[in-house]
Amino acid sequence: MTENSKQLKLPICTTPLICSECWTYYKLAIIQAYEYGEEWVALNMNCFYEANGNLFFGKDGKIYPVDHFISAIESKCFDCQDIDEEHIIDFIISEIDKGHYILTYANFRYLGDSPNKEPWYHELLIHGVRQSTKRILFAIEHSWNFLRRNRRV
Repeated sequence: MTENSKQLKLPICTTPLICSECWTYYKLAIIQAYEYGEEWVALNMNCFYEANGNLFFGKDGKIYPVDHFISAIESKCFDCQDIDEEHIIDFIISEIDKGHYILTYANFRYLGDSPNKEPWYHELLIHGVRQSTKRILFAIEHSWNFLRRNRRV
C-alpha cells in the first residue's frame, strides 16, 4: 500500500493474463498485483470458451464461486446500508488502511461513466482514497478493459 498524508492506495493489476468477465476480473486484479499472483493463477485457474467465443475462468461451464479464491484472497460481506452516508468515506479510509479492497455495486449514472439517464448498476473495485479531497480511487471493468477512475464521494 502506498501512503502519504493525502492518499492511501492498494496495488492492482490492470493488465490481467486473460481478460474475463468482471466477477473474475476484479479478483485477478488483486491477486496478480502481488509477487506470486501469476503463479497462483497458473496453478488454480482453468479456462473455458462459450459458443460465442467468450473466454471465462471456471469449471464445467460455470465461473468459479467466490470460495475458489480463498487461498489467495480473504473476503467478507457486509451490508452497505449499515454504514451511515456521512461516514462512508471514513469506512473506506479505514478498510483501505487495513489493506482491504472494497468490491461493491454502484450506480454508474452518478459516476459519469454511463451515457444512459436510467440507473446502471455494476461492480467497481475501490483500491484507494485521497483523504484530502475525499475522492475514491477505483477500477471498473468495461468491455473487457480495465479503466481507472476517481470520483468525489
